[in-house]
Amino acid sequence: MIAIMMTTFLLFFAFVVNTGMLVNAKINLQSAADLAAYAGAAVQARQLTSISYLNYEMRRQYKKFLFRYYVVGGMNQKSATSSSDELRQWSPDNDPKHDYRVPAVCIIFNDKDNFCQIATLEAIKIPPQTLLDRINETLRDQLSKLEDFRRENCKSIGDSNRIILGQWLWNTDPNYENLLGSIGGSNVKILDIIQGVAAGLGLIPHELLLKRRIDTLAEFINFESQRGVTLAKANSLAKTGDVAAHERTLQAFYSAYNTLGEHTFASEDVVMDELLPQPLVNLVPINVGFDAYYIHFDEVPSKSNHAVNGKQPMDCESHPYPVTVPDQVPVGVTKDPTKLTYYSVRLQAKAKLLFSPFGELTLKAYAAAQPFGSRISPPPELFGPSDFITEGRSRFVSDTAFTGAGFKGMIPNLPIQKADSINKGWKQNSVIHAMFEQLRSTGGAQSTGVITIDAPTLDRAYHAAMVPNPWEIGKFNIINDLVQDEFVAHFDNPNRIEAFWAPLASPETGALTGGADVEALISSMIDTLLAPPPLGSPGAGKLSPFNGNFKDGLKKGLSQYITALREGRGENGEGFNTVRITDPFTPRPDLGGTSKAISLAPEFFLRDPKQIKTSWNDVKDGRIELQGRTGYSVKFVSFKTLLERPTTSNGTQTWDNLIPLDSDQTAIDLKTIQH
Repeated sequence: MIAIMMTTFLLFFAFVVNTGMLVNAKINLQSAADLAAYAGAAVQARQLTSISYLNYEMRRQYKKFLFRYYVVGGMNQKSATSSSDELRQWSPDNDPKHDYRVPAVCIIFNDKDNFCQIATLEAIKIPPQTLLDRINETLRDQLSKLEDFRRENCKSIGDSNRIILGQWLWNTDPNYENLLGSIGGSNVKILDIIQGVAAGLGLIPHELLLKRRIDTLAEFINFESQRGVTLAKANSLAKTGDVAAHERTLQAFYSAYNTLGEHTFASEDVVMDELLPQPLVNLVPINVGFDAYYIHFDEVPSKSNHAVNGKQPMDCESHPYPVTVPDQVPVGVTKDPTKLTYYSVRLQAKAKLLFSPFGELTLKAYAAAQPFGSRISPPPELFGPSDFITEGRSRFVSDTAFTGAGFKGMIPNLPIQKADSINKGWKQNSVIHAMFEQLRSTGGAQSTGVITIDAPTLDRAYHAAMVPNPWEIGKFNIINDLVQDEFVAHFDNPNRIEAFWAPLASPETGALTGGADVEALISSMIDTLLAPPPLGSPGAGKLSPFNGNFKDGLKKGLSQYITALREGRGENGEGFNTVRITDPFTPRPDLGGTSKAISLAPEFFLRDPKQIKTSWNDVKDGRIELQGRTGYSVKFVSFKTLLERPTTSNGTQTWDNLIPLDSDQTAIDLKTIQH
């Protein structure tokens, strides 16, 4: 009887101990699975935040071009002085009869010779020939030489304006290192002038490279789901291929593994499966095309030596000529709301039980988490190419230079004020005048009132153009340090630059990009961008980007710049794998080492942290709670939510990238999970 009682007691004791150890093991396994899900979603959140910062940087680069095009390109016209809220009249002499109807680039290099304020460069009157008057013949000879010089200048003015506009759009040599090494003589002086006005990457190469970095981060998020991840496989992933692409899996597994420890579970028996669909994020590109204009002086055609519309034959009349920008220039991305970004895992391990008659038991735990609380841009149905271009038809549309399918009648633009429409924005006198005054305040104004343009001056003036605007409230995730957060500080001092990991392409190109290296990817983007236009569309203007020589030159230039990136010699010191973004709110220091504050009016400049915050901010720190945080946060999400698919953030659609059920048992498990 004693033996039976002792055995029963021992069995009850073993049952209690065994049950306690089993419950403890299950709790530990579930905690480890939760941490794995949270760690994986945290990697996704950081990658989405980086994508959102890059996306807004694409918009900032577009603003930089608008500053060049609207302010620098048009500041020499008489109509540049108005500060009214009316739309700008693009006239050289403030005469409505000479309104170009479009912003047109006209750059002068001598303030005493402002041809940008002249509608017509009149021909020099040469007196009739008098054979017996040698003085008259000498005068005629000198005037003829001056007239030839004037006619040549008519052509060179247009050529210089076209070159500068082309550099603003297409330049791939930000410091002009390659050109400086290949030219000499008087050309160096010309290059110095161009470099002062057009230093830095052109709009289109910059946008292509930023879009390529976004694509790489999206590939990391969409990296294929990993099954059967053990310690050995995780260590292998950490040593082979692109560790950045494997980061989500590695962070999740190591978080779970190190939480479990080595006492309850055998290390070799811990197995993690990612339960992820494809894709986890789908970024819809926003591509635009437009015509940008420059001033060219054309000779009035001769019609039996009679005046033409009040102008004499051989007079040079100013005309805006378009440079066609193809329709496939990327200016941003939007996130497809039908693709939910989340992270779900199954964690399995064999529990060591002290008195188990069945030996080690295999336990399973499921967990899911997701990034939330921020944005990349407005959804596709609310945001697209029409937010980047506006009508701008020229009054010269009947001229031969402006006919054909290549002429779009569309100019680049962006809304600025909170209630702006796309047909206002940068076309308003008040906006252009405010930006021009920023150029003065950055050191471009001399005592004589003449604006001196050089690369450092323009670099500081660009900052005013690239600031966040009230129209962007609630639409973008804007990187900033407006709130003093002890945990997050983006920008260094005094340069105000943030660097983060965003490669142009993954080293593991075979797994992520179909075997293509970065130059092949860029080449493919250029081929798409510069696809031949339809027949009859020559690409209006003097600078056609559709011919083979131009395309080859662009590919070669970008290849040389990518080589510089591999050596860490990119613009602002960025490299192949790291991008460097300047602070949108605090200007970089000038040559004296000081930063001059932005003095734009509130209707142009967004600065309130509460209006910029994009993230969940229910935190203990009162300063952050009141003023806000930016970027994606992470939360646990129930499997019921993932399986029942409530509507997405736009309130109308549901996501369609469901958890893949790899077995009937998984389907049963997920349906019975109550957390």
